[in-house]
Amino acid sequence: MQPSQVFTPRSHEVNTAMYIPRPDLEASLKRALKSSRHVIIHGESGTGKSWLYKRVFFEQDVHIEIANMANAVRLGSITKECLNNHDRHEAALKTHYDEAKEGSVGGGLIGGKLSHTGHFALGQKEPFEMYLAAIRKRAGKNTACLVLDNLEAILEHRDLITELANMIILVDDERYAQYDIKLVLVGVPSDIRSYFTQLEHLAPVANRLREIPEVDRLSEDEAHALITTGFFDLLNYTYVGPNMKRDFLRSLCWYTNRVPQHLQELCLEIAEVAESRGGTIDEDVRSAGVYEWVRSSMMSQYATIEKNMNSRSTKVGRKNQAIYAIAHCDRDSFLHSHIEAIIRRLFPSSTRGITLNVSQILTELSTSKSPLIRRLPDGPEYRMYDPRIRVTGRAMLKLDPATESIIKVDIRHYH
Repeated sequence: MQPSQVFTPRSHEVNTAMYIPRPDLEASLKRALKSSRHVIIHGESGTGKSWLYKRVFFEQDVHIEIANMANAVRLGSITKECLNNHDRHEAALKTHYDEAKEGSVGGGLIGGKLSHTGHFALGQKEPFEMYLAAIRKRAGKNTACLVLDNLEAILEHRDLITELANMIILVDDERYAQYDIKLVLVGVPSDIRSYFTQLEHLAPVANRLREIPEVDRLSEDEAHALITTGFFDLLNYTYVGPNMKRDFLRSLCWYTNRVPQHLQELCLEIAEVAESRGGTIDEDVRSAGVYEWVRSSMMSQYATIEKNMNSRSTKVGRKNQAIYAIAHCDRDSFLHSHIEAIIRRLFPSSTRGITLNVSQILTELSTSKSPLIRRLPDGPEYRMYDPRIRVTGRAMLKLDPATESIIKVDIRHYH
């Protein structure tokens, strides 16, 4: 097998040979599927949300159709994205229609009614009902789900949020409920319900949704299983050097923070290097793969970290220490006290007896023109603005223990 057949970080199809079971999440999704409510699947980018629901739904013989909310933004309507999907499956039944915008609500749905007017074949249903009917026809007697993926794309578009809320209400209406289609909302934010509660007359929508636990990064055992399956079971590579695979496994988990997509990306880069060297992995192969991964995939995050670092004239470089500590923090969400504890542990000499004011530094890093972190809306905790910033920081920032200063690796010219 070739590395690109084993490690498939951008594949929309589940690579069954490389799928790592996640029993708790799978069981929760199966329970949600059997409930009367619609389903929310959330988690940071790259954590495996799509592979999770596709794997579970395949095992449960669930018919799924996916509407991409990023395309809904481009088209200006979720309904149009649904029709776009429908037209791909079968010839359009409508002869033509003209969109009529009513009131201040866009996207084609107002108060549970579609605002499209036009000319349809005799007896033809309105567009959204037509799509639900088509899904049911294609699903037969199987459970059927309409997956609204990349939900974060519409959260800044009040008209599309309103349209989605009306859709959730409509599918429970007697005329639409006959098709028995469950909606599955998939996206990054953990507070999806709150967007509906802010809409007048639509707050009850939140009660129609059931959220499974956050799809998080892999556990250490799960990450080790992915690496071992790919490199040593499927590609049959060998590892040479002291401590052999143990340090290799730990290293890859550390750089990627065990985020599945990042782990697959890094493994692919290392595998490509190893393939060119006869299928042998050593420290040089690992290092070359790490830096090629950052250079090819994360230069935007690299530049963001650069912009937030102290200038060379700063004597202590406290902000650099904070950035380094954030990159080394293993928490998904963290307080300033967590970061201060890491700074004092890693930089004992330069912090002894000193007031650090880490809270102010985190505020600066979250409000800069190129923010590294973001403060959560419902508390004092922070999260990475982009999860890739953490893994980029781990690759590009090195600690000089003698001076307790941070050294930036110039990955752009790394060989």
